Amino acid sequence: MADWDLSRGATDYAVAQALVRSLKSGTGLPDELGDIDAALKADREYGFIDLIAAQEFLSQVSGADDDSVHGCRFSCREDLDSSVRANVEKFVPDASPHGAAEACKHMIWTQDLLQRSPLQVFEYRESFGRLYSRPILELSDRSLMVPRNAPRLARVVLLARVLEGTWPERLSWQDTELRRALDQRRQRVRPVAGFEADLARTLAATGFAYVTAVKQSQRGQPSGVLGVPVRTEIDAVVVTPQTMTIWVLEAKDLAIPFAPRRIRSELDKYLRPRGHLAKLMDKVEDIAANPATVATQLGVPEAWPFVVRGLFVTRELGPAAYIDDRVHDFVTIDQLPSFLSAHRIR
Repeated sequence: MADWDLSRGATDYAVAQALVRSLKSGTGLPDELGDIDAALKADREYGFIDLIAAQEFLSQVSGADDDSVHGCRFSCREDLDSSVRANVEKFVPDASPHGAAEACKHMIWTQDLLQRSPLQVFEYRESFGRLYSRPILELSDRSLMVPRNAPRLARVVLLARVLEGTWPERLSWQDTELRRALDQRRQRVRPVAGFEADLARTLAATGFAYVTAVKQSQRGQPSGVLGVPVRTEIDAVVVTPQTMTIWVLEAKDLAIPFAPRRIRSELDKYLRPRGHLAKLMDKVEDIAANPATVATQLGVPEAWPFVVRGLFVTRELGPAAYIDDRVHDFVTIDQLPSFLSAHRIR
């Protein structure tokens, strides 16, 4: 396999194009994608090379850069299957015709999926299907339509997701090996556990009363750590008596996006109805139900009317830190001690 450094700072499109050029030249798959390739073969009977090859085939037959072509139509699934088997090796020599055909089956936005959810382009990857993951549309007469540019966009999204250890759409219960491989990659490139350990060490050095990794309490019952009901896990709670504040911390070590689409996606994670902002607000409300009890539980005698506030702690400031009407504060982990020591209620 090729020894290729996939830079996290490269743009999504450049990474996708570089990978396709590498595969077309027969260089092989980058070593760091080997686990994903093996997992796909175990769960779905096609490899990562087969998937990229199938997307390249679909991109070329649907018009590629030809503005006069609006897409490609196949009369039925069998027509698509025979066409991809006969031609895919022309685009990527190392691809398996059988594997590419299987990959195409997983890229069909079936009539069943279309009826269960409306046509989605920008929907979050928790959806069952969307145009960015399934660029082959099954029409009502069971023919298949591949819109021009849809396969190319699907490839860019696929690469962006896989490089960060996720998948363009919701995985099925059968994708056990793929889920495991993606989890392992995510821990390598975005080690959440490592960041939370850094947060605990940072808080320990401040001298403030704090607790980390507060588990969700049983329904309606108070948390054994905080003394109030907690609806969902809280990364950390810190009491700063000199500012009369109890801080509810949310640790987010997210990849920093550069392309406009990625910036939009990152903001969506915070701003959508059940996004990061709303979830942190729920946690703040849980603590605010009885801040005196929480302070006492953490060893700080209740002597003031504590204010409860939310705080996102990140390794680098992302786009959400710069919105004008944000409810919660943002701080980088290296600035957290001075923030907690110096911050005053505005």
